[in-house]
Amino acid sequence: MNNRAIGIIDAGFGGLAAAKSLRELLPSENIIYFSDIARYPYEKYTAEEVGKYIAESGELLAERGVKLILNASGCIFDGAGDGTLCGVPFIGTELPAAQAACSSTRNGKIGIIGSAAAVRNGIIGRAVRTIRPGTIVCGNVSMLIAPAVLGDYVHRNPKVMRAVVEDCLTPFGESGADTIILGSSYCEFVKELILEAADDSVTIVSPAAEAAKAAELYLFEHDLLTDCEGEGESEYIVNSGEDFFVENASALYGEKLKGTITCIQN
Repeated sequence: MNNRAIGIIDAGFGGLAAAKSLRELLPSENIIYFSDIARYPYEKYTAEEVGKYIAESGELLAERGVKLILNASGCIFDGAGDGTLCGVPFIGTELPAAQAACSSTRNGKIGIIGSAAAVRNGIIGRAVRTIRPGTIVCGNVSMLIAPAVLGDYVHRNPKVMRAVVEDCLTPFGESGADTIILGSSYCEFVKELILEAADDSVTIVSPAAEAAKAAELYLFEHDLLTDCEGEGESEYIVNSGEDFFVENASALYGEKLKGTITCIQN
């Protein structure tokens, strides 16, 4: 057993979905979440620059003694190439999601709702085709999901939020995809609306939930699960805009953010 925290790397707010899924699945674990909000969004940087920034985030979490790092930044990065980052076990959200989708699809057609970077760069699509060659992948850029979710349209204007969700799903009905991956972390916060709007025969895959399952399995197999009872502690670390982060995080969660918040200087 091991009572050290699980670390989460983010580059904005979307990775809070992974933190939420981890907390739901592993309520007694301590979580340290770091958002490199000073460089948000990562889409404007080169792959080499992003790799450097993720490595720096990993160093910060490793210094705090985390037992596992979850990359929820939405950017592919393989750490040291051996499943570690700064000497700490390291997993992402894309591979667990791709594995779940490939296991779920019946007709070999998988849809991805994602950010422009995720869809155009084919991050999850490449993982899907590697696992299940010949799979047809249909991507749809969800330009309106993030601003609508961050604007709290879920509560302020549910009718508009539902219309945004339905618009995102339209291409998948036309393509015949029977499995849809929520490639944008912001989709995770309107997952119930997506489930309601999607056809009953369609399976919705949550990368945050699948990554949480992968984390639980890794910790179990390596005897790293906590033996503490009760709710674990959550610490949120940002390197800029603490008030901005808290405002958006609270909008995503639909309630005041619970846990300690620390703002550090790079």
